[in-house]
Formats: sequence, C-alpha cells, structure tokens
Amino acid sequence: MADEPRDWEALREDAIKAVREAVPLSGPRAAQAVDAILIVIDEECVNRLGAQFIADTKLRAMDFTNGARMDMEPAREAAALWAGAARGLLENAENYAEISMEFRAAGDWQRYAFTCQKVGKLTPHEARRKAEAERDELRDEVERLRAELEASRG
Repeated sequence: MADEPRDWEALREDAIKAVREAVPLSGPRAAQAVDAILIVIDEECVNRLGAQFIADTKLRAMDFTNGARMDMEPAREAAALWAGAARGLLENAENYAEISMEFRAAGDWQRYAFTCQKVGKLTPHEARRKAEAERDELRDEVERLRAELEASRG
C-alpha cells in the first residue's frame, strides 16, 4: 500500500539506490554513507516520536527507576486516552487485563507488565488467593475422605 511506511530494510535499500544515482559511490561505500545518515535519522525519529507522545499525552515526567511514577498535566484529552486504553484492554476481560512492554531504563532493556482492573472485580492477586484457598479446601476434603475410607476398612 502506497500510504504505508516502508520497513527499515526497504527504506535502507531505497536510500542506497538513491545515493548511488545521485553521487558517484559504488559498492559498500554507498551502503556505508546511507547507514551513517540513517543512524542520525533514526535518532531524530525516536526523539520526535517521544516529543509528540509527551505533547499528546500531557506527560510532564515518567520514571521507572524505582517502581513507576508519572506526572501528568491535568487534561481531559489525557484522561480520555487512558479511559479509551482501559476500555480497549478490558473489552473481553472478566476482571483485569495485563499488557507487557519493554523499556530501556538506565541503559538496560527491561520488561514491565501493566495491569488494568475493572473496579470492584478481582485483582490477579485476589484471584490467585481465591484459587489457592479453593485448592486447599479440596485437599482437606480429599484427606478427610481418605481418612474415612481407611477407618471404614480398618
């Protein structure tokens, strides 16, 4: 589709072709020139995307160093984005939904999980504790029935 952005390899190949047509570079020199330019462009794209994200979400600060902390400008648009994201995440969920992402924190890629819960419904921790309690009750019942069976044989 013409409106779709090219993947990185297609962009690189198109750039190498354009450099070879515009400048008398051949072989690996054209690829080296393009790679040097793409490094700069890649960094600029990430910076612009980050700036646009901050502007769109009204984030003032985000810190994942010791837990998670966000400072946002109070804005209806930001609240609407969060509500829309929660609605999308929870659409088919009974209690909660979890999404995981990788972030670069302090120079190291780390994976984080975000949990979105329907108010008044079980959290993952509560669901696990409920399941463990039911399991323990069933184990106790099995032990009681085994003891009765042994006593009746005995």
